[in-house]
Amino acid sequence: FEAAVKRAKDRLDRPSPADWRSLVAAAAVAERSRGARTRFVVKQGNAHYFVPVDQVDWIDVADNYLRLHVGRKAHFYRGTMNAAEEELDSSRFLRIHRSIIVAIDRIKSVRSAENGGHLIELANGVELRSSRPYTDAVNALLR
Repeated sequence: FEAAVKRAKDRLDRPSPADWRSLVAAAAVAERSRGARTRFVVKQGNAHYFVPVDQVDWIDVADNYLRLHVGRKAHFYRGTMNAAEEELDSSRFLRIHRSIIVAIDRIKSVRSAENGGHLIELANGVELRSSRPYTDAVNALLR
């Protein structure tokens, strides 16, 4: 009887899988409430790499992934454009197209395009095209 009581007490002291899930969920909420995202964790093979947000030049969509452009490299991160836009600091990143977010400090020039959008040239020479729904956001940069 004493052994059964001891086992029962031990089980009560250990967190259940449901407890672990709620702890993980609470940690994720706390992470989001601390402010803007500071890094992406990308997986390549069996390894996970940390990509600091301040190294990202621009982000675009590749199927179910976001492609993080860092210099001449690209890293794939599982996520959505809407989630990335919400998590990134809006004073440092700007969505210019439904499938493109750009780091504002990497923008070299902005030219008007014929379709009502803009052609945005980055410091590394990459040219990105904004779309009309994001014209007001790009124009706000020019003020």
